[in-house]
This record gives sequence, structure tokens and C-alpha cells, in this order.
Amino acid sequence: MLNFMKYEIKGSIRYIGIIFITMILLSTFVLTTADINNVPRTIILSVISLMGGNIAILIHFVNSFSKEVYEDRGYLTLTLPISGDKIVLSKLLVTLLWYGIYSIIQFIFIYFILNKYSQILEQPVFTTMLSYGKEIIKSPEMILLVILSIFQLILFIMTVYFSIAISKAALGIKKVGKLIAFILFLLLNTGISYLNVLIERVLPFGVQFDIGRFSERSIMMNDIAMNATNEPFSINIPSIALNIILFILFLFTTGYILERKIDL
Repeated sequence: MLNFMKYEIKGSIRYIGIIFITMILLSTFVLTTADINNVPRTIILSVISLMGGNIAILIHFVNSFSKEVYEDRGYLTLTLPISGDKIVLSKLLVTLLWYGIYSIIQFIFIYFILNKYSQILEQPVFTTMLSYGKEIIKSPEMILLVILSIFQLILFIMTVYFSIAISKAALGIKKVGKLIAFILFLLLNTGISYLNVLIERVLPFGVQFDIGRFSERSIMMNDIAMNATNEPFSINIPSIALNIILFILFLFTTGYILERKIDL
């Protein structure tokens, strides 16, 4: 499995490298040109850099998986002495690895951009924001929220892989299969969202975290106070359990389809 992950990293490094270089150049431009007169532009370009790169990484690995399922290159992958679920898991882990590295580099740039603005402005607005952000990041609530967000990303990617694999096994036709995979992906995500909402209503068993202490801190910008919310942070345990079950189901079902149901 580790060898296959190395193969995936090596195969994706050129495309991912282009994304990283583009992000670094764009972020460097934003950092060097950041000024009090172009705050909206700085925010927009930072968001584009962060979201655009993450979307590009996701598209690359989805296309890579799709090509291995629908095209001849899949013969090289699916005949390796490794189980289908390990192939899927390896691809998933490599995707998360690139996501993690990209996000870390991007947030480092965001930190320096905010720090630059704190030196430009007379009021230490961005210094306060940085201090406030550090406090939130270190909190158990934020750590848990990050973990849940990563898991939601994992489940999202698994629904994509599952949709591609099952459409290939059921139809086998490239153009029609991809269309069916897309429709199935939309239906799955809609169904999962509906089930989560339904479970939260029927089984309101969860854990609430008090984030009221963050509201004691306010950021003054242009004489406008922006306070953190007093709403409790709630996690529905049955809903999380459902998502874990779905992830396991999608992982092993996709692996089984790759091993047994796809004609090479």
C-alpha cells in the first residue's frame, strides 16, 4: 500500500506542482501589493487562491480515478497485487496529503498578509484578529470542527469514487457511464444530507460545546463591533455514526467493484 501511495504521489507531482507554483506566485503578488486601499482585492485573490487550488486538486484526482476505471491505464493499476479497498484508500490518503500541504502553505501566506495589514493600519485590527484566531485554533471546539470537516471531505470524495465505480460496473460505457456517475453522485449527496437532517430531528442526541467565551472578544474595525456568536456548537452523534458507516460501506464496496466487477 505504501508503494502504491508513492506511485500515486510520483504520478501526480507534476500537475500538483503546477498548482503549487501558481498558488505561490499569486499569494506572493497579493502579499507584496497588499495595501489599505485594496483590501477587497486582497480578500478576493486570497479566496481564489485557497479555493481554486483545492478544487483543482480534487478535479485532478477524480479524473485520475475515472481514467483508471474507464480507460486502458486501469489495467496497470487493477492487476497489481493489492486489494481494491487499499487502492481506493491509497488514492484517498494521497489526495488528503496534497490538500494538507496546500492548505498549510496557503494559511502561512494568509498569516503574513494579515500581519502586514496590522503594521499598515493605525489601529491593531489585524493583530487582534491574529490573536483571536490563535485562541480559537487552540480550542478543543475548533480542533473537533477541523476533524469533522476533514471527515466530511473524505466522505465527499468517497461518494465520487463510489459513483464512478458502480456506474462502470453497471454500464461499462464511458460517456453514458460518466453521466450516470454524475447523476448518482448528486443523488447520493442529496440523500445523505436528507438522512442527516432527518436523524438530527428524530434522534437529537449529541454533544454541545460552549463557545460563549469567544464572544467576550470583539474586534473593532471602523467603529463597528464584530462579536463572536453565542450559539452553542452542537455535534449529533447518530449523524456522525451514519456518516462513518457510509464511509466504510463506500470504501469496501468500491474496492470490491474494482477487484471483481470491472472487466479489464
